[in-house]
Amino acid sequence: MSQSQQENQCQQVLERLREAPLTQGEAWEIGVARLGGRIFDLRDQGHIINTEMVTVKNRRGGKSRIARYWLIRERSA
Repeated sequence: MSQSQQENQCQQVLERLREAPLTQGEAWEIGVARLGGRIFDLRDQGHIINTEMVTVKNRRGGKSRIARYWLIRERSA
C-alpha cells in the first residue's frame, strides 16, 4: 500500500470515527481492510482512540470478541 493510500484510509477512518464507533466489519464496508493498522497510525499522529472489546454472535451462532474503536479526542493542532 502506498503512503497516499494509507493516508486516505486514515482520513476515511477518522471521518467515520467522528460520527460513531467503528468495528472491522464496518471498516471493511468503507474499503479499509486493516483497521487495526489505521488505528495505530491515527494514534501515532496524536489522536486519542479508545478500544472496547465486545462480544458478538458470529456466523456459526457462537460468540466472538471484536474490537470497537471510539474517538475520544482529536490531536491538538
